[in-house]
Amino acid sequence: MNNEKKTIEVLYQSDDGYAIYMGVSIKSLLENNQQHNIIVHILDLGISDINKEDIQKIVKKYNQKIVFYSTIELKNEIKNSPIAKYSGFRRNKASYCKMFLDCIFPVSIEKILYIDCDTIVEGDIGIIMDIDMKGNPIGMVQDAQVTERFKKSIGFKKNDRYYNSGVILFDMEQWRKKRCRERINKHAMQGYVYGTVDQDYFNVVLKQEIYTLDISMNFQGLYYAYGIKNFEHVFKHEKNYYTEDEIQEAFKSPIIVHFLRFCGESPWNKNTVHPCKQNYEKYLDQSDWRQYKIELTKNSGYIFKVERAMYRVLPRFLFCRIFKCVHDIMLVKSNRAT
Repeated sequence: MNNEKKTIEVLYQSDDGYAIYMGVSIKSLLENNQQHNIIVHILDLGISDINKEDIQKIVKKYNQKIVFYSTIELKNEIKNSPIAKYSGFRRNKASYCKMFLDCIFPVSIEKILYIDCDTIVEGDIGIIMDIDMKGNPIGMVQDAQVTERFKKSIGFKKNDRYYNSGVILFDMEQWRKKRCRERINKHAMQGYVYGTVDQDYFNVVLKQEIYTLDISMNFQGLYYAYGIKNFEHVFKHEKNYYTEDEIQEAFKSPIIVHFLRFCGESPWNKNTVHPCKQNYEKYLDQSDWRQYKIELTKNSGYIFKVERAMYRVLPRFLFCRIFKCVHDIMLVKSNRAT
């Protein structure tokens, strides 16, 4: 019997503003994957020394490894690339870093799992790393809130799969072999600018080369807010999407829960209505960041206040329909902003 531990490479990226949330996600990752050797890679977008030390303490506690990477080279690559600056409502330029990983990672890293900071790892990610990606450079979970109108805005057909970039399994050998970064740059040279930042570049440029991961590997928190039947009835996913049985199974036993903003909020905001609040606080309470349990809501604009008020009083089905209409308009509009 082979009792040798599996080595798993995991990637996060953060600035100092999200470092604590990333730390809580790393805490959940290590707590639920003690049967593996985990190497945590972090793209450092400006993390303070004190936050780095706190994150290192967590990793050391679980006898795992951590590597911080300076992103100066990556930022220069992005600056010198043909990717245009985006000035719409999503200003997270850091998301582009994921498209330039081959600039800094050694060829010895064959496969790496990228995980967003706004996540909790609830299960065994070893299952993900064992996947045969069939020669595809990346693997992703389909996006739960994509709409037919939005797909059309980026040149997709009704039945085309569209993926969420919150969790990405990279086959770095295939990424290099298929020159994915170069192809993304070539696409950007044609003047395309997307509101979902990196997500649309992955979907459009690598449209036929994305392995479909199980929905449990990036289970999006909107299902907790509305319920599976309500959400599926409103968003009306096509035949290429996950079955209701697959969604139900992931609902019960997710591997990675992806929060996504809800009513302009994250689970760590004050008086939040976010459906994943308990998921987040479970691991926050086990960390040295317990004092950061409540933060002021950053998105306190009029629209979000109205949205939260409506969520509290309206039936879930009705609110879900309103959410879909507003979300659809915002996404389509964002792809026109440069």
